Amino acid sequence: GHIMEVSLYVSSLPDDATAANLAEQFEPFGRLTQKVVLRKKAGLLFGFVNLWVESEEEVEKCIAALHNSLWRGQRMRVERAK
Repeated sequence: GHIMEVSLYVSSLPDDATAANLAEQFEPFGRLTQKVVLRKKAGLLFGFVNLWVESEEEVEKCIAALHNSLWRGQRMRVERAK
């Protein structure tokens, strides 16, 4: 299949989220192309996850599984980075 890189914007993260434990959430869905970047703005954590995926379908599957999923007591949001 054709391999492409997709960048995801992840927000509404729990306070104890780290680049490492966030990466673990995404590993079942594709290969991480770089370290997960976590940032804080106005006390809220958000991050960017870059994955190699083999199809659009894999991206959709990842978003469907993780968006609005409960993780460490918080419903995280996962969307394509603009």
